Parts: sequence; structure tokens; C-alpha cells
Amino acid sequence: MCVLADEYSTPDDVCFETDVRESVNSRLDSRAAVPLQLVDMLTAAVAFEFRQALGLAGTTSPKAELARYVRDAYGVPSFIPGIDRKGINVKTYQHRSRIAGSA
Repeated sequence: MCVLADEYSTPDDVCFETDVRESVNSRLDSRAAVPLQLVDMLTAAVAFEFRQALGLAGTTSPKAELARYVRDAYGVPSFIPGIDRKGINVKTYQHRSRIAGSA
């Protein structure tokens, strides 16, 4: 399995690489490949809905329009509970805390 994760800064206490170490082959900037740019836009549309649900984003911006368009295109009212349909699979991730003293 290969996971291509968009280069994204995370807080010091987030251990993304540790969580997926055995599955990760590379990280790429989304500008490196057109298919990754598409995935980046779909991911951004899903993530934007989560920000909206927390009251951290509005409903009239271009990003909000993209998020709404993507939901409509896949025929789902929301991606927040997760979705597994042909062409799209959204799962929520619960970060595991790093155990003190472990590497």
C-alpha cells in the first residue's frame, strides 16, 4: 500500500508518520501531479465542511460553494459521519495520543 499525503504542517504532538509509518512511501506537494491536485481539492472540500460544522467557516465563499458542489455531486447531505460510495470514501480519524516516554 502506498499513501501519498499532501505536505501539511501539524502540531508537535501529532505523530502522523508514527500512525501510518508502515504504509507510507512518500509525501508529495500536491503541485507535483495533476491527480494529486484533484485529490487535494476533494479533501479540501470535505475538510471545509468540518470547519463549517465548528462555526469556523462561512457558507458563501468559493470554498463553501466547492464543498456544497462536491456533496451534491456525490449525492450526500454531509461527509461528516463518513461515506463509502463508488468514487469516494471518507473516514474520520481519531488521533492517538503519544504515550509519554515512547519514541
